[in-house]
Amino acid sequence: MNLQQQLGLRIQRRRQRLGLTVTEVARRAGYRRQTVAQLERGEGGRICVLVDVLQVLEMALQVGTRPTRAVRAA
Repeated sequence: MNLQQQLGLRIQRRRQRLGLTVTEVARRAGYRRQTVAQLERGEGGRICVLVDVLQVLEMALQVGTRPTRAVRAA
């Protein structure tokens, strides 16, 4: 499962926990039902759609750098 699919699954689970339909989330975010459904399936989408859907679901996207491994001195 790739990163987009994992994110889509998390979005879908959150929506279901909140008792919302894909149609309701789409309406609140200002997009078509198909757009939100594609996002949940991990089929890409624009970052603005992702951000708007996350806001509707009261979720946050955290962006940062990965921790680096310590480099041993030779």
